[in-house]
Amino acid sequence: MAHEEDGLVKLIVGLKKEVFYEKKSLLVTVSPHFERMLEGEMACTERETHTISLPNIHPNTFRHISTFATLHGSADTRTVEEYIRNIPEATLLPAADQSDDKWDQWDDEADQ
Repeated sequence: MAHEEDGLVKLIVGLKKEVFYEKKSLLVTVSPHFERMLEGEMACTERETHTISLPNIHPNTFRHISTFATLHGSADTRTVEEYIRNIPEATLLPAADQSDDKWDQWDDEADQ
């Protein structure tokens, strides 16, 4: 599916407002919500500004979602399975932004 002006979309994620850039085509392909925001008939400022705010998603969770979405289009399912198996503490990924000391400490440990 061709996407008009298939450029980058700016995503502002979490309480600390970490900025990510993703291809519009990836976002609308993996999410009907993003498709409605960026290409639908809704009167969304996101369609005009190509900027989406996701304050309730933790940045680390978004990183994994983004990577998984990118890998999901891959024909090599072993790559996806390997990525999922290697997510450290996968069951502890916060679903919502819980940017308190507990999660910040976990982030630091995961980066080491």
